[in-house]
Amino acid sequence: MIYTSYFANHRNFGDLTPISIARFSPKWFECDSLFNTQFRNIIPTKELLNDYKYNNLTQVEYAQRYVKLIIDVNFDLLYNTYQDSVFLCYEKKDKNIFCHRHVLRFLMNRLGFKIEEL
Repeated sequence: MIYTSYFANHRNFGDLTPISIARFSPKWFECDSLFNTQFRNIIPTKELLNDYKYNNLTQVEYAQRYVKLIIDVNFDLLYNTYQDSVFLCYEKKDKNIFCHRHVLRFLMNRLGFKIEEL
């Protein structure tokens, strides 16, 4: 299974392999990043992040644009490649915090892949 979480939750990862799906990882945290792999599309572009942050995209608009970015990802290969991993970004686990890892998890669950938030 693949999990999602945030960097500061690192004490709860156990034996899972931490994988950054953020544009940048914290300097204090060692992990692999998908930024330079065939799966880099799941990392939001700088333009998308800036549009959300500065141009007031709604969460729905952000999610729609993010899904367009990742639609060509081979989700079967992604899921099989990163078993026993945890995909990480910065936003804390909070029902009121919106981020791309939640959109990714929702989409992959809808496609039949089991991904849970830690």
